Order: sequence, then structure tokens, then C-alpha cells
Amino acid sequence: MIEPTPAEPLRPRSEPPPAPPVAVNTSLRPSQVPVRSALKEVPKVALGIRVKLVALMVATTSLIVVGLVSYFPAKQVAELRAGLRERAVVYAALASQQLRSSVAFNDRETAREVLNAVAKDPLIDGIAVYDSNGTRLHGEGSLSALAEKSSRGFGDAQVFALPRRVLATAPVVSLEGPRGTVVLELSTRTATQARDRLVRVALMAGAAAVVLGTLLAWLIARSLAQRVERVAVAATAVAQGNLEQSLATDGPNDEIGVLSIGFNAMVTQLRELITHIRATARQENARLERLVRERTVALDQKNQDLKLVLDNVDQGFITIDRDAQVVGEHSRVIEAWLGALANGTSLWGYLDQARPGAEAEFASCWSQVTDAILPLELALEQMPKRFAVGGRFLRLEYKPLAGTESAPEEFDKLLVILSDVTAQVERERSEQEERDILNVASRVLQDRAGFLEFFAETESLVNRVCGNRKDVVTLKRDLHTLKGNSAIFGLSRLSSLCHGLENDLESVEPHALDCAELRGQWDRTCQKLRMVLGEQDSSSIEVHEQDYLEVLSAIQRGVNRSTLSRMIEAWRLEPMETRLDRVADQLRAISARLGKGTVEVDVATPRLFLSRAELGDFWTVFSHVLRNAAVHGLETPEERERLGKSSVARFSLQAGIENERLFVQLRDNGPGVDWERVRERATAHGLPSASQEDLERALFSDGISTAGDVDESAGRGVGLSAVRDALMRRNGRVAVSSIPGKGASFRFSWPVSSLRTLSVLEEGTLQ
Repeated sequence: MIEPTPAEPLRPRSEPPPAPPVAVNTSLRPSQVPVRSALKEVPKVALGIRVKLVALMVATTSLIVVGLVSYFPAKQVAELRAGLRERAVVYAALASQQLRSSVAFNDRETAREVLNAVAKDPLIDGIAVYDSNGTRLHGEGSLSALAEKSSRGFGDAQVFALPRRVLATAPVVSLEGPRGTVVLELSTRTATQARDRLVRVALMAGAAAVVLGTLLAWLIARSLAQRVERVAVAATAVAQGNLEQSLATDGPNDEIGVLSIGFNAMVTQLRELITHIRATARQENARLERLVRERTVALDQKNQDLKLVLDNVDQGFITIDRDAQVVGEHSRVIEAWLGALANGTSLWGYLDQARPGAEAEFASCWSQVTDAILPLELALEQMPKRFAVGGRFLRLEYKPLAGTESAPEEFDKLLVILSDVTAQVERERSEQEERDILNVASRVLQDRAGFLEFFAETESLVNRVCGNRKDVVTLKRDLHTLKGNSAIFGLSRLSSLCHGLENDLESVEPHALDCAELRGQWDRTCQKLRMVLGEQDSSSIEVHEQDYLEVLSAIQRGVNRSTLSRMIEAWRLEPMETRLDRVADQLRAISARLGKGTVEVDVATPRLFLSRAELGDFWTVFSHVLRNAAVHGLETPEERERLGKSSVARFSLQAGIENERLFVQLRDNGPGVDWERVRERATAHGLPSASQEDLERALFSDGISTAGDVDESAGRGVGLSAVRDALMRRNGRVAVSSIPGKGASFRFSWPVSSLRTLSVLEEGTLQ
């Protein structure tokens, strides 16, 4: 609002005031200004000026009238009472002078005449004279009891105000001294009557004043209120956009009249100002639209240049907000890799379309970034760094945007950079495969038969894993077994793929598990392994030189045919010592890979022979026992030294026959089984944990692991359950013993009667 000042008189409409060009939003018309919405919130008038002025006048008049009615009657009554007191004192003084001789000589007749003369005043209710003894000489009218008591005093003259009378006493004094007392009482009825008359008159006058004041207040308030209401109505109309309002200025030249003149001037100035603003706004709007078009063309050109650059680089750039929604432009190569992408979609959902299951993996890590619990750099480090889709490997980098040095955690957007590292991954994979083949070749040279057994078992496990689409428990066990056995025999690439599939299985169903890379890796490994192994003749038998020499010595010594037959039949079986030596090598390799230092393994077994297939399913999953023994049953060299143990860890592997049962026992000298941890895990899974037998059963149950975190070696809780199932299929048993700080022992046993190919060559053993 602009108001004219004396220094700047109003200009006629034909001469609008000059004003600099301003940018005005022409969408704000007078009928749409924000004041209009503000007016809707103004409450309705409850008490108008008219009512307030009338109330003020009535209240003021009433207060004045009440004051006058209270003050003047009270003053008049006080003056009348004062007059009565003076009259009583005068009458008492006159009577005492006239009665001196009467009292002195006890002249009752004279006293009667004097008192009778005074009593003629109509205001005197009673008068009496008393001698010095208090004897009443004469009295006129009636006196109160207080007056009778006052007759016994000879002091100075006194006046008392009683409720309806005035009491006066005066001593009668002769030449000899006080001789008696005059007592009289005057009525105050005249003062009371005067007061009543004044109150009536004051009330009538006050009522008339109130009526007259109210009428005058109403007339004045009505005039003022009507003029103010006209101003208010006109101002409201102007606020709502009606600038054609004007007020009459032919009334009194008071403040409201001046306000009306100022209001008309303001409206005129507003009309001129809005006209000027509209004209200026049209010009400025045209200029801005022209500028926007020019800058839009320039920006489009820059965007095209930037898009051209983005579309011709090997890296993909994409920007997301804190909700992981794609914003802005992105490189064309991203759509070539992952498919069509629309702005505003979730990047994690987009990746999930390319590879199901990716959204859950990325979203869980992204929540740590947005929650800002961890430092931003550390939280971004937890984000997935690699994404595989359609045989292509993409590396992901994350760059926060709009962060400040003082608050780097506060970012608005995040730049995600995708790079195709397929060639690098293929090169690394090829190098890893070559290392794996070298490891395999070394294993073949050391234990060809054992590796061939592993080869056949792995082929079976790969087929089961890739063909299982329903049984998640069996799938987890097979994956875990395949991972452990591959790591033991040096196929690290195959082991890593199994570990990745185990992670994927935590978030997807078995039917959605992508095993294509695992199958392809195994097929490539098989091709190279066949080149290393060469053609195999299943009808041939390999004989260890020691076994050959023993048979030759037996023939030369003339051993009976039965003994020779058993010795030769054992050539087709596997010595238990060979199996345990292989297990010892595996245990040493696992311990070295876990950084547990040097490990010594003592192997003790009689001359036992058994078909490789007889307990094949047990030996396949026995690697889980070895891994658990290395993870939980061994301390690091530093820990062993701190505990006062030898820096070299020791295992004991035993096999034999006891109580008609074949047993295999693994013993360590580590910390022992943490049964309290087992109890906690069993309770969490709803398994019995009251007795030691309950804890041993829980240790071999699915999902139970005493490891703190899941890694490539332990933490899944499926290894020992696979061992338990392999035992149960052959009527086997397991017994666990543990001494805290001293070590643990796992003893596996089977009935001899259930082992068809078991052969013992020592004297006195089962034939």
C-alpha cells in the first residue's frame, strides 16, 4: 500500500508516477492477492463501536449519578446532625444557667417553668434536671436509659450521638460550685426525613440523566459507527480487489472525514500503481520469456554436448537422491548393460529387474548410508562394489554430491559410477583357474586316488546343487560341502562361487538361485582336469609298493592261500591309514589357510581296509568336521603362547575297532567346545538344552553355530548337520567330549556288521 504525503501530492490518472521496471508475477491479480486469504481468518465483529460507545456513556453517567446520590444526601445528613448537636449544646447551656437558683434552692416550680419553656421545641423528645444527689427535680418528655445514667455526672458539657437521638448534658453551677445536671435529648427524624427526600430527588435526577445520556450516546455512536462502518466496508472491498470504491467527503471535517479523504486518495494511487505495474509486468514478462527461451536453447545445447560425452564413454553415470530414486540424465551405456531406465525409478529396483535379488542386497546397505549411524565414507564402503548380470561384471563407485566441508554427511544426491570390468574379471578368473589347476596337479601327484574320489564327489554335488529347486536345507548342506571340499583341494574359484551362492540363498528362494556361473566354472575345470588326469581305466588296480612287497614276502615264506587271498583282495580296498593321512593333509592345509600356524597331526590306525564307496558319503562331509576343528579347536600361535601352551598345535587322528564298532576319532588340544554358547544358540532355535545329551544333539542340528560371524570358513550352521545325516544313513553314532582349555574329541563309529568290505590283516582282529 502507498499513501500520499504532503511532499508528494496525488497525480491525476493521466500522469502515472514514474517507477523503475520491476519483475512482477502477473498471475497475482488484485482479486488474488494474499490479503484476501488473510481476510478469511479475521473473526466477525462481536461488539461494534456503537455498542461500545453507548456502554461507555451509560457506565460513565451511571457512575456520576451514583456518586452524586451517595455524596450529597450523606453530606446533607451530616450537616443536619451537626446542627442538632449544636442546638442540643445551646439548649443544655441555656437551661443550666436558668436553673442555677432552682437547683440551689430546690425550687421545683421554677424548674418546671424553665423546662416547659425549652420543651416547646418539637425536636426535643425529653429534658430533665437533677440535683447533686442525682434526684430528679423535674422533667419533660421521655429520656432514654443512657440519659438517666448521664445525670450523675458533674463534669463538662457533653454531646452523644445515639441511633435516633442526640444526647446533651450540661452541669448546673452556682457560686458554691456544681449543684446538678441538665440532660436533654433531641430527635434526628428531621435529618432522616431530609436524607430520604434528597435520595428520592437524586434518584429521579440520576435516572433522567442516564436516559438522556444514553440517548445522546446512542445518537453520537450511531453517527460515528455508520461512518466507520462505511470505511471498513470500502477497505474490505479494496482488499478483495475492488478498486472502484470511494467514500463521501461531504460530512464533518473531523478525523473520520480526513480518513475518508485519505482513503479515496489511497485507492486512486493504488489504481494508478496497479495500472503501471501491469504495464511494466507485461514488458518484463516478455523480456523474461525471451531470456528463458535463449537460455533454454543454450542449456539444451550444453545438455546435448554433455549427453554426447556421457553416451560415448565406457563408464556409466547415474545420479540418485536420498531415496535411491534416479534423477537427471544418465549414460546411454547403462541401458545397453541393464535395459531401459525411466527417471524417478528406484535404482535398486532397476538393478533387481536385471538380476533378481539385487534390490534386497543394495537396499539393506543403503539404509546404513541414509541413517547416518556410521561415517559416510565407512557406510559407502559397505555398499556392493560389483554387480554381475548377463555374463557382464560391473564395478560400482559412489560419490556423494552437495556435501559441505563442515557437514560432509549431509548430501542431497549420490553419483553412481558403473564401469565394465568384465575383461579384468575374466583375466583374474583365468589366472585363478590356472593357479587352481596347478594346485590340483600337485594334489594329483600326491594322492591321485583321493583326488579322483574328490572329482567324482564334486561332480555329484554340482549336479545336485544345480538341479535342486525345492529343498533349501539340502541345498545349503550341499553348497557348504562343495565349498569346503573345493577349498581343501585347491579349487579356490569354485569355493568362492559357492560362498556367493550361500549369500544369495539368504535372500532368494532355491528356484531363483542362479547356478549358471557355478556350472560353467565346473565344466571349464573338468576340461582342464581331464587333460591333467588323462584317460582312466576303471578295470586297473593300483598297488602300493609296500603292499606288493608284503605279498611277495608272504609267498616266499609259504603263507597259506587264505592269508594270501585276503592280502590280494585288500589291493582293491583303501587302507584306513591312507584315508587318515589324506585327512591329516587336509587339516594342515585348512589350518594354514586360516592363519593358525604350524599344525602337527598324529595318525594311528591298525591295518584296516575299506572300500572307498563304503563310507563315501561320510568322508565327503568330513571336511566340515575338519574346518570346525581348525576354526574352533585351534588358537593362534600368539594365543597359545599367552595361555602357556606349545606354539605348535596338535591333532590326533585315530581309527580302529572297539566293541564291534569301527571308529574314527579326531582330537585337538584347543579351548574345547563352548557349551554355554551352544546352549544359547539351541535356546534361540527352540531346541532342548537341559542335559549334555541335548547339547550334543543341538551341536549337530541345522542353524547351530558357535561362530560369531558368517565367513567362508564357518558360521552357516549346516556342516555338522550334514555329518549327522551321513552317520544316520549308515547306523553311525557320534560322541563328543570336551575339557575347557584342554581340547575336544569327536568320535564317529559304525557297527562292523554293517560294513561289507571291511578287512583287517593284523593277527587277532576280526577276519
